[in-house]
Amino acid sequence: MLDKASNDALLCEIDLAVFAHNRQQGLFVAYTMLLQGKQMYLKQSTSSYENLLPMGFSVSATEKLSEVSFDEIKLSAENINTNNVSLMNNNFTERSLAPKWSKFLNGLFN
Repeated sequence: MLDKASNDALLCEIDLAVFAHNRQQGLFVAYTMLLQGKQMYLKQSTSSYENLLPMGFSVSATEKLSEVSFDEIKLSAENINTNNVSLMNNNFTERSLAPKWSKFLNGLFN
């Protein structure tokens, strides 16, 4: 088991992530990949895939991975997706979520 700092350092070295699970899991890793602008493949049947696409995130379907050449995978792994980075910063960071949660919680008590 890695401590958080070691785990974060390891995630920074990953070029792309393939999630082949049948349900939502590994969101910390998925969000880290998106925040770093790295290529991510998710199964189309997962709620993660279904939720990220309408928000404008660029994620690829695991089911289509066999149709992608190694050179295309390598090229996509070398490029930073700045749109995903921007979307993560605007939607899922503490800075972006704090005002939303504050408004929600204050609305419960007012």
